[in-house]
Amino acid sequence: MGIGTCIYLTASVSATLPPIKGYKYEGSVNQFIKGLQTYVAKHPNTSLVDGDIVGDKKTGLAYDITINIGLSTRVLTYDLRYEPANETGDKAITNIKLIGAHDLTNNTGGYGIKADGMKGLLTDLNLYIFIPLESDQNIRITAL
Repeated sequence: MGIGTCIYLTASVSATLPPIKGYKYEGSVNQFIKGLQTYVAKHPNTSLVDGDIVGDKKTGLAYDITINIGLSTRVLTYDLRYEPANETGDKAITNIKLIGAHDLTNNTGGYGIKADGMKGLLTDLNLYIFIPLESDQNIRITAL
């Protein structure tokens, strides 16, 4: 399988399967991504990789991003899709969907809630990303 086929399959999987878990942030897409970028800049073991922009102006745009976390004993990746749920008025809301989670060291995780190791990967997402985002950047992510 070539690299182009692999990228196509990953994009196809994330577009057709239901998300592993949904979250919301009470703030704009720009506030969310800026807080995430600031957090990553302060934590050299963490990186962001921009992905696709999906949808269109008529139906709405969503943005894919991958968060990579290098721990002393494991490497974790999380594929997120975020989109504005409400950008008008005083209450901007951003919907965040976890569409993939992987422990690359132990070869666990995947694109579904029942994947091997997913429970631990969800715990690690909260522990290494969502909780520090709240304490460091005042970005509070709430599970739906």
